[in-house]
Amino acid sequence: MSTTKCCKCGLLIDGTKEEIIDALDSTWHSTCFSCHQCRKPIKPGKGCCVVIDGNPVHPDCAPRHVCSKCSQKIEGREIVVGDKRFHEGCWCCSQCSKVIQGGKYFEEEDGSPLCTTCGEA
Repeated sequence: MSTTKCCKCGLLIDGTKEEIIDALDSTWHSTCFSCHQCRKPIKPGKGCCVVIDGNPVHPDCAPRHVCSKCSQKIEGREIVVGDKRFHEGCWCCSQCSKVIQGGKYFEEEDGSPLCTTCGEA
């Protein structure tokens, strides 16, 4: 019998009888891993949810102003690139991690941003 507790409901999870979800550095019953906004289940996987105030939320249920990098609410100034939004400090080069300034940047094949120094290298 498992001694793992669900981070949402606090009850023990019996991994022999139900699916265990390991997500967001926590363990959940599959029925407890749900959107904090719409309460519908979240199917685990890359990009399945964003975290707002410590709670999982479907990307479509999240407020419009959520940072695409850190998944936290954006208050104040933001950087908008296509359909993505970033805190000013989160809009940084995927290679050297320097904040991208001045509006000029390059993109890797996967769409990740590169500063002019790394993009011209």
